Amino acid sequence: MIEFMKNGLAQRRLYLKPPRFNLKGTNIFVFLGLTLAGFFGNYFSIPLFFGVDFLFGSITILLIAYCFGARWATLAAVIVNLYTIILWGHPYSMILLDLEVLWVGLGLRRSSLNLVPLTCLYWLVVGVPLGLIIYVFILQLPNQLIALVILKLIVNSVLNALIASLVIFNSPFLSILDKKYQRNYTFRQAVFNGLLAFTIIPVLLLIIVGSRAQFENLESQAIQAVSTLSEEFTENLKITREYRWGDLNLFEALIEAKRSPYPINVFLLNEYSVVKSYPENAEIFDLGSGLMENKGNDVYQWKPGGSMAVMTQWQQSYYYTIVNQPGLPWQILISLPAKPIVTQVQQFYIRNLAVVLGIMGVGVICANTISYRMIQPLTQLTEVSSNLPEKVSSEEPWELPNTNILELTLLSMNFEVMANALRDKFKEIKQTNEHLEQRVSERTQRLAEINHTLAAEVQERKRIEAEIRQSQQRLALMVEQTPLAVMEWNMKFEVVAWNPAAERIFGYTAEEAIGTPIADRIVPAEWKDHVSQVMAELIQEKQGVRSTNDNIRKDGQRIVCQWYNTPLIDEEGQCIGIASMIQDITERQRAEMELRESEQRFRDVSEAAGEYLWEIDLDGCYTYLSERVVDVKGYAATDLLGRSPFDMMYRGDRDQVQHILEQATTEQSTFQLEHRDVTPDGEIVWEEVNGVPRLDERGHLIGFRGAALGITDRKRSELELRRSEAQLRQKAQELETALRELQQTQSQLVQSEKMSSLGQLVAGVAHEINNPVNFIYGNLTHAEEYVEDLLAVIASYQQHYPEPVEPVQEELEASDVEFLVEDFPRLLNSMREGAKRIREIVASLRNFSRLDEAESKQANLHEGIDNSLMILQSRLKEKSHRSAIDVIREYGEIPRIDCYPGQLNQVFMNILANAIDALDERDRDRRPEEIREQPSCIWITTQQQGDRVLISIRDNGNGIPEQIRDNIFNPFFTTKPVGKGTGLGLSITYQIIVDRHRGKIDCHSSLGEGTEFAIELPLTPPPQ
Repeated sequence: MIEFMKNGLAQRRLYLKPPRFNLKGTNIFVFLGLTLAGFFGNYFSIPLFFGVDFLFGSITILLIAYCFGARWATLAAVIVNLYTIILWGHPYSMILLDLEVLWVGLGLRRSSLNLVPLTCLYWLVVGVPLGLIIYVFILQLPNQLIALVILKLIVNSVLNALIASLVIFNSPFLSILDKKYQRNYTFRQAVFNGLLAFTIIPVLLLIIVGSRAQFENLESQAIQAVSTLSEEFTENLKITREYRWGDLNLFEALIEAKRSPYPINVFLLNEYSVVKSYPENAEIFDLGSGLMENKGNDVYQWKPGGSMAVMTQWQQSYYYTIVNQPGLPWQILISLPAKPIVTQVQQFYIRNLAVVLGIMGVGVICANTISYRMIQPLTQLTEVSSNLPEKVSSEEPWELPNTNILELTLLSMNFEVMANALRDKFKEIKQTNEHLEQRVSERTQRLAEINHTLAAEVQERKRIEAEIRQSQQRLALMVEQTPLAVMEWNMKFEVVAWNPAAERIFGYTAEEAIGTPIADRIVPAEWKDHVSQVMAELIQEKQGVRSTNDNIRKDGQRIVCQWYNTPLIDEEGQCIGIASMIQDITERQRAEMELRESEQRFRDVSEAAGEYLWEIDLDGCYTYLSERVVDVKGYAATDLLGRSPFDMMYRGDRDQVQHILEQATTEQSTFQLEHRDVTPDGEIVWEEVNGVPRLDERGHLIGFRGAALGITDRKRSELELRRSEAQLRQKAQELETALRELQQTQSQLVQSEKMSSLGQLVAGVAHEINNPVNFIYGNLTHAEEYVEDLLAVIASYQQHYPEPVEPVQEELEASDVEFLVEDFPRLLNSMREGAKRIREIVASLRNFSRLDEAESKQANLHEGIDNSLMILQSRLKEKSHRSAIDVIREYGEIPRIDCYPGQLNQVFMNILANAIDALDERDRDRRPEEIREQPSCIWITTQQQGDRVLISIRDNGNGIPEQIRDNIFNPFFTTKPVGKGTGLGLSITYQIIVDRHRGKIDCHSSLGEGTEFAIELPLTPPPQ
């Protein structure tokens, strides 16, 4: 706002900055109305294509920023732009639009720019870099789509800012908020907004209409291509009915014959899966999910749906139709990816929006240049005409604008004529004023000199009188308010003055004391000679005297007072009276006496307890020590005064004691500590020190005091006790270690004996089974040859004797020879697979039975894991209460390692068996539907990491509670019911991995998520 005066008229206000209306009264409804209008501006947006829309909500938000400030505008922007989350499927564009409003709102208050330049500056400095971060790294959109979105946001924002500027400058909107408010805006802004509007808005409307038509044309062509290809397929299928439906080459020939300019995908579908796809690498979309939209002619558009951004959904969508032909064993799905169409439309829009953005940039520059050249002469003439009287009176030269515009040239000429006339008038008035001012100045100077002299004399007299009055007042107040009794005596020792403190101390009022020899009343008989002697000396010496003596109050109470007496000497040196000041020190003397008695009692008790008393100042030096200090430190008290206790302290305790003293000094707190001292004989002694802070009358710390006690004998006893406890603790720990090792050895022996017996039993059983199985497997080949010969003989009989005798014919019909000929090869293959399966199981049992091997050797860990799974195969199969457990092997490339294979087989067997138990327990409490949705699985992963091999066995069971997870490797610890576990499996597993192979084993488990055992083995274990 600018205020100026013109021709002595009333002031007029110019509103050049944006207003700041208060949000109250009817303005609240205006704010809510603008917010609601902004929301509808976003809701009724202009869709260009697949999630790219022109929004108009920021128009009203910018009006709020202009009228009410950045804070309320940002709040409204958050509310209005919430709809963009629903529209585009992500919140990041909302963040960009809210930051734009905050930037513009702050810029309107802190700069001279209007809405359009502030919006352009925002996108150049903040919007484009932040948008690139969001769309590249967070949403991970393609580069072409990123360019399209950012160009659309810039053009949309600049357009909305231009519309908001036009509303502000060309509508009565601001007068609604304040009827007295009249907006003043520059002619340059009006020209700038008008030129920019007539340049941008028509071009943008033409591009929007043309681009929308281009998109609809491309989409129509795609739908037509899918529909046409569907019709051709239907017609060709009718023509080729005589062919076998199962001939897939026929469909491939039909597809090859029907070429399309679009990348058409064709899929043959049965009830369960895709039978054939063309091209072979074509991927089919999930028809069971996503969004479907009917485009007409039995053509549909499929979109992924979900929380995916709308633009990404369009890119991943398909136009498709399904051909169902009666008698055809499949369905034919014809699909066209929308990505090529989206790409063409995006390129088209990017070119058009880039053109619009370029036109905007050129329009802004041209509008700014044209408006500047149009208003430059007016601005120059305004600057010249401002403060015209001062410029005319000072004869300051001015430079009028030089322009070719006739109206501006006439205005400049009229101004120059008026200014010259004013200059002549100002010269005449100035000369007259100078003559009058000189005469008045001379007369005024003479009067001022006379007045100055008189004023100085009066001022000095007033100052002296005031000082006298103040001195008398201070003296009277001092006598009346002092806590000391003040008396004045004449030479007859009669009281002349008696203040209130004297009344309070002695009990006599001023009327009772003044004019009487009061000393006869307040001085005891035994003290009168002493008082008379003091008064005589006072008068003779003419100097002040201080004395302490007993006095008597009016009520007869005896008190002790301290007197300060001084003679009153006149100008001639004669004593004309005595002035006395008296202080009652009765209570102070009583307190001092009690303090001395208390100190003596405390000193006696401390010495009786063997303690010595001490005091130190803030410098840490002793200021007092009792005599008992020699019994503790070995030094006399007189030898230690003025010295620091650190001088006698053991060097190793000094830092700790120093820290405690510094903390007590800072906090002004008590302390207790123990430290060692070195006696004059070099002996080290212990003492316990207790201290409290010493404070002065103002509460300031001046040092510490306390008591100290020698504790050398106690420390020696404690040291002996600790040594004895340490020895006993060490012996107990050794016994505990021996017991633990004994239990561990016992469990190892028991388990080793069991596993050795099991290995021998398994090896024997495997050997006994292996011989007959090898016999059966070896004879299957011969049996197959013999049967083939018999079948050949039967075929020869059928060929040469097609009409056998009736008994043979009946036997042939009863035996169903054709079925036997067809089924017998399958029967032999089944027998061969069964025998092969038995041989594999026997090999696994023989490999697993190597539990008692004493020497390590190179082994393949994958074979050991597979053998363990082979043995546990019956437990992995489907049960009555659950489905089969899936075993997912994720084997990496690992070399053979130097190990004890039989022991590692035992490790794998223990962990896998525990995993199966955990999954059985989990499935026992679940419904069949839950088991089908989340089946039980075991994941086995192996990989090499440097010189070590990592093995992970993980299940999705119930997991292990945290409170028992640390105990699972302990011997005899089990979570299974009684009779179903010994508690030795994981303990021996830990010993085999850690002790035997120098590896590592860890258990990671979370309740409800499963358990993972991570094993780490070296390729070559170090020597034990």
